[in-house]
Amino acid sequence: DAMADAYDTLVNALRGSSQVQSLPNGLFMPNTDPFAASCKHPLQGTVTLPPPMTFASASVTEFNVSKDPVPKADSSATRTYLVPSGQGRTSQVRLGRAGPSSADIAPNGRTICGRLYAYDSEGEHLELQHVEPFSAIMEEEKFGSGGVSLAYRIWFQTDKDIFSPMRVAKKYKYRMGFADDFHMCQMGRKMATQFNALCQEKIAAPPPPIEFLSWHTIIECDDDYYSIENFLPGQFVKYNNIFGSTERVGTCSDGRVSVNLAAAYSHFTWIASGYEYIILDVQGVGNTYTDIAVVSRRQGQYGYTDTGPANIKNFFRHHKCNDYCKALGLEKIDADEELPPKTNPDGAKMKREMLMPEVEWVYIDDVDQVHRYDLDMLDIIEEAIKGGAAKVKVQVGGTTHHVVDLKNKVHVCLETGAAYRIEQRQFTVNRKERPSLQVQFDDGKWHSYTSSMQDQAHAALDKGLGQATLCMSGREYLFDFDNMTQTNVQTGNNRPIRFVHYAD
Repeated sequence: DAMADAYDTLVNALRGSSQVQSLPNGLFMPNTDPFAASCKHPLQGTVTLPPPMTFASASVTEFNVSKDPVPKADSSATRTYLVPSGQGRTSQVRLGRAGPSSADIAPNGRTICGRLYAYDSEGEHLELQHVEPFSAIMEEEKFGSGGVSLAYRIWFQTDKDIFSPMRVAKKYKYRMGFADDFHMCQMGRKMATQFNALCQEKIAAPPPPIEFLSWHTIIECDDDYYSIENFLPGQFVKYNNIFGSTERVGTCSDGRVSVNLAAAYSHFTWIASGYEYIILDVQGVGNTYTDIAVVSRRQGQYGYTDTGPANIKNFFRHHKCNDYCKALGLEKIDADEELPPKTNPDGAKMKREMLMPEVEWVYIDDVDQVHRYDLDMLDIIEEAIKGGAAKVKVQVGGTTHHVVDLKNKVHVCLETGAAYRIEQRQFTVNRKERPSLQVQFDDGKWHSYTSSMQDQAHAALDKGLGQATLCMSGREYLFDFDNMTQTNVQTGNNRPIRFVHYAD
């Protein structure tokens, strides 16, 4: 505002001047009306002066989020600020007053509504806390794009005439599960707690603690899902990526401390996990991180961004131990050697306990071979029994493929016409350590393979095979574990596959 006033004062003083005036930066103005005339600029030639500059102001209700999550209109507690609207303009918005529209908050925005799902942000497991309707304004155009998601600005309507501060809505490019991200965030946060404690213990002047954005909400709108997180103001930096490349000190505007600390944090996670996984794709503002990835010894175990052991080695190939690594006593890793064997130090292994029941349902074929159901199917059967259902229908794309008759203990496969008897068997083998292999169908939903397919896939992986041709329902499929795809050998059609933990 002050600069605009000074500019307008200078231009107005030149009206009706009897001689040519020289303005700063070499702009020469003739003796004519400056708002209708053209002027000569020594560098740019002819330019037309703009109309007077003005800045719109906005009044927003202040509130304490920790005390009152829904702001109340209070004229005694306001402050003035500018709302950026793109294209070099500002919009006048009176938040806490009558009815701002999508054009007020974001000229290229739209009003959306749907259902909001809030989960326990502190829990290790994904536990739904509540579901409620929502109304919000979201920009049509993304303002950022990452490897797996697109980012949009969003403002939630918290009361009749009140909108929340800007937040970020992220839409997955590849329908990566919200549970995958939630689980990885919790793993990253737990590792950060251990890392911060070690810094306090080992370093005389410890660095600022590493923190993670707390995000635990998704919204459903127009058959799309978005994860919601707070906006991080400041210089956003990707310190390393899922392929092990690291940010060199000096190339990051965030400074040496943040870059070195992020590198030491990734190094620490490999040691503290017992050489089981490393946290990469560390990014954020300063020491506040978001959207990290867990990269493990088995590619795909932690979703799409788990790029496997080759990139664990690649990280240590690029990483040069810095003062933090040395102060914390982190073991130096030689990328040219084989990865050290897994260990399980106290408190370091963060896999969830995915306990199998001692007794589970199985189906038995005509040669008396016993087949164990996949974990998803066991859940469905148990839910049906609890609900008093007599039959379970398994549908894919609206078509019923299997019927499990719990009353007569028969499993019928409608594709082949085969019928199997079912019964309960007791097992002592625990499947909690093995991730489940899933395939994505055309509707975007992920489905687990049968138990026998899981066994075949894991057997191929245990042999170190990057590809394997497996037989399913009389058809051959090529499984590419490097690119995580399944291809029908006969038709050439392919689908994405992934490994997930059952509890996710």
